[in-house]
Amino acid sequence: MNMIIECTNFKPSPALNTFIGEKAQSILKLDASITRVEFTLGVERDDHAKSFACGLNVNIPGNDIAVHGHSEEAHDAVMRAVDSAKRSLRKIKTKRLAARRKVAVQQD
Repeated sequence: MNMIIECTNFKPSPALNTFIGEKAQSILKLDASITRVEFTLGVERDDHAKSFACGLNVNIPGNDIAVHGHSEEAHDAVMRAVDSAKRSLRKIKTKRLAARRKVAVQQD
């Protein structure tokens, strides 16, 4: 698996990089066919406050998942994106299993 971390408008701390690596490993547990995980973090500045945005692209043969998470904390933005990616991966896995069951029933 290839993991890419890109940050714009700020430099990530070593703790944030470690946190992202752990979350990437948790995504890998859901599907062994994942080839690449890309995290894109950025800072969005409004007039009074700043917020973090995390884009997450998960490449799977036949499917690509692209999700986003926004929050006032970088770690929380990453968690929101990872949770959304996990939901999407579970949906894809459920659809694959349902298709296999349908084919198995038709063959019997």
